[in-house]
Amino acid sequence: RSTKPEAYGDFLNTIFDEWITHDVGRVFVQDFDAALGALFGQYSVCVHAPECGTNMALEFNGDVYACDHWVEPDWLVGNINDSDFASLASTPVMQKFSLKKHAQLSEQCRRCPFLRMCNGGCPKDRFVGVHDGDGKPGQNYLCPGFARFYGHIRPDMIGMARLLRAGRAPYEIMDPQVRKKVRAKVQAAQ
Repeated sequence: RSTKPEAYGDFLNTIFDEWITHDVGRVFVQDFDAALGALFGQYSVCVHAPECGTNMALEFNGDVYACDHWVEPDWLVGNINDSDFASLASTPVMQKFSLKKHAQLSEQCRRCPFLRMCNGGCPKDRFVGVHDGDGKPGQNYLCPGFARFYGHIRPDMIGMARLLRAGRAPYEIMDPQVRKKVRAKVQAAQ
């Protein structure tokens, strides 16, 4: 793979540490926005959503597939020349595809404290351990990096979520006094 999982997590943490002190509300980073949204049950990125199926792929001939990572015959949902997107999104193939993400979570994922944040990541990356032939779902290649990242950002993300729930702006976390106070409350609640 192109990057080592731990290095990926360290990279995200380095960027996050800069962002949380200087750029909240000014610079939008998809992974950070997605993590905050997950605390509200809102998933803006299919990779970390509980179910797949929100990013269909349209091919040059009009064929529509359940996902741009799974343009394979098993996941052909139809053709845009024959049906509209709403109809294609509710086909049995699409429903099966949507539900398989959660159904194929590994036991490690099901027990993970960060499951709510990443939901096992993209199924295309769940190949670690598959080679052992036991038929069990594979682990996401990036799992160690995701765990580093979510463990690192958790207090600040929960703090920003609390600010939002209190009707305050998440960028207030950039104030060192606010951040210290919010993080202390989060850690006391654990």
